[in-house]
Amino acid sequence: MSGVLERMKSRRSIRRFKPDTVPDEYLDKIVEAGLYAASAKGQQNTIIFKVTNKELRDKISRLNCEIGGWNEGFDPFYGAPAMLIVLARKDWPQRVYDGSLVMGNMMLAAHELGLGSCWIHRAREEFEMDWGKHLLAALGIKDPYEGIGHCAIGYIEGEYPEAAPRKADRVFSDADLSVKDFESMEYAAKGANLVGSYVFQGGETGYFTMNAYGEGDAIAEIEYIAPEGAEELILPDGAKGWRLKDGVEIDLRKHMMTRRLGNNIEPALKHPDLSGLMPIAYEVLEGSMELEEEWSFLDEFQ
Repeated sequence: MSGVLERMKSRRSIRRFKPDTVPDEYLDKIVEAGLYAASAKGQQNTIIFKVTNKELRDKISRLNCEIGGWNEGFDPFYGAPAMLIVLARKDWPQRVYDGSLVMGNMMLAAHELGLGSCWIHRAREEFEMDWGKHLLAALGIKDPYEGIGHCAIGYIEGEYPEAAPRKADRVFSDADLSVKDFESMEYAAKGANLVGSYVFQGGETGYFTMNAYGEGDAIAEIEYIAPEGAEELILPDGAKGWRLKDGVEIDLRKHMMTRRLGNNIEPALKHPDLSGLMPIAYEVLEGSMELEEEWSFLDEFQ
């Protein structure tokens, strides 16, 4: 297993190739690696077109150069004498993902065999052209296929390039998430476009979600979520409330409010007095809402 990992770490994209012919048995091994790539639902909806004929290889290079907008004479395949073109069924939703896995397998296999490789784009555009469609028809391929990429292959010209240092801060872990993070994500998933937390004078922390509808003058719905450890109550008028840890009962319910669009988020955090207990701190966790006027209280409902 360590050998596989080392190959993954040491493989580089090559952009200088020798013109030497790549043996067919090497290309066949690389193709085999591509055929064994993982595919969505195991459907194997990709195909590989092997190109070693210099006339055809140069024709594809000229087309690719034209599509890319380079000056005539530039070779987008960097002199590679062979290419393996990956295509996938056009009606397959996972075609790009499946084709990318094939490309990855083939580039690793080429590296294992001492060959250089490079993913070259614009296969999609080539096979959307009449030329590409006629080529597939000549191969007896009747179903519509989309080009995913060319795997340019050849012997490396010059020194093998070293890997650049890996960028930092690219790996994250759920170990870095708090209970509050999970809860806020749960509330955000319900469709709220603003999710925040608040702290009462007694130190209790709860959450609120806010949904706005319409443009300009609009109606927003705010729902407060009980602080941790609070006991839910049914108040005398039938509304829901909470009893905090210190025994204080609070009547918190949904509110209907109006707002105008603007550039100041602070008014969004100025809510009506909550049965005499105004939260003393707010923190926006997800989303944003811009306001230019304070929210005006319209109605209260259960």
